[in-house]
Amino acid sequence: MKKAMRIMAMVLFVVGMTTLTSCTKDNSDRIIGKWKFEKASASFGGESFELTAADLAAMMELNDMSDEFIIEFKRDGKVYSADESEPANYKVDGDKLTIITPETSFVMIITELTQSKLVVEPQYDEEMPEGAKVEIRFKRA
Repeated sequence: MKKAMRIMAMVLFVVGMTTLTSCTKDNSDRIIGKWKFEKASASFGGESFELTAADLAAMMELNDMSDEFIIEFKRDGKVYSADESEPANYKVDGDKLTIITPETSFVMIITELTQSKLVVEPQYDEEMPEGAKVEIRFKRA
């Protein structure tokens, strides 16, 4: 009888462990909050170089950004920046972050998102040279 109870307890334990859902947050939850621009880098044709916030703004056709650039993602689907008068909309689908402004929208691939770090790579169209890569790093503000 004791042996049967022990086996039953083990079976219930295994079944319980396999049916529990994970408590990990997905990217749409982890991105919520304030993020400060840390650095950006680009590589093309074997050359790598750092980009300033102003370089990045010009490349992405945004208003001029300072190196103290901070963005804030809110749960309501809005992203705020001190450098912009109106918030933009955003959506996260897996590792894809889409920012939507009245003028344009652009897609970035989230390559790393932790409690303290956000790393994205802009997804470009056919106008970008093949093999070009840009990486933008933010840290939690």
